[in-house]
Formats: sequence, C-alpha cells, structure tokens
Amino acid sequence: MSHELTIITFLFGQPRKWKELKYGTYTASHVNALARACADNIKIPHRFVCLPDDPTGIDCETMPLWDAIFISGHDSCYRRLRAFDGEFQRALGGEFILSRDLDVVFMGDATAVIRKAMADDFTIMKG
Repeated sequence: MSHELTIITFLFGQPRKWKELKYGTYTASHVNALARACADNIKIPHRFVCLPDDPTGIDCETMPLWDAIFISGHDSCYRRLRAFDGEFQRALGGEFILSRDLDVVFMGDATAVIRKAMADDFTIMKG
C-alpha cells in the first residue's frame, strides 16, 4: 500500500561522546512506542519506518541504516543527514517524509500541523 506520508526514525548505537556523557540508551521499545504514538496522533494514512543498526525487537517496518560518519576520528549522529538524499527519499516511495526523534512527545492530535507542513514543498521549521 502506498502512502503520501512516510514517517522515519532512527535507532543506532550511541556515539562515544554520548556514552561518555552517560546519556540514556534508546531501545526497540522506544521505537515501538513512537510508532504507536504516531498511529494514535497522526490521522493521515502513513507508513512508519525505522532505520536501525539492529532491528531486533522492532515491531514496525525497518530499512538498513547507513554506515557511521566519523568526525575527527569520532563517530557521530550525522548519518541521519542521508535522509535528505533524493535517492533515499525516492526509495521510500512517499511524497512527504516526516522524521521523528525517539524522544518526541505528542501532546495531542498532530494531524493539522502535519497537513499544514505538507502544503509546502519543504518544511523543516515554520514559526
């Protein structure tokens, strides 16, 4: 089934700096919770896809994650920038892509704000 909206999220091992700062680790349960929250709060038919380095325990559709990007010899979270690559976007098959971090919290139905963003060709933030 083809959808106009594809929602993506990422799950990959923490960069070394995040580990040193003792940031909490996200797990497959966080991905599954976000997928449920999107289903409950986004009333536009959509496809939910996670790009993990390990798909174990993830209940939604997954696609392989890209290799890590190293900055000054350290791994980083910049691999997510590949989501802006036209080839990747075409591979998703939808007209609109919404990227959600695993720490997003929905305070209610997000359908209206997402439809408004979809009215433009490209929206990262609009105040």
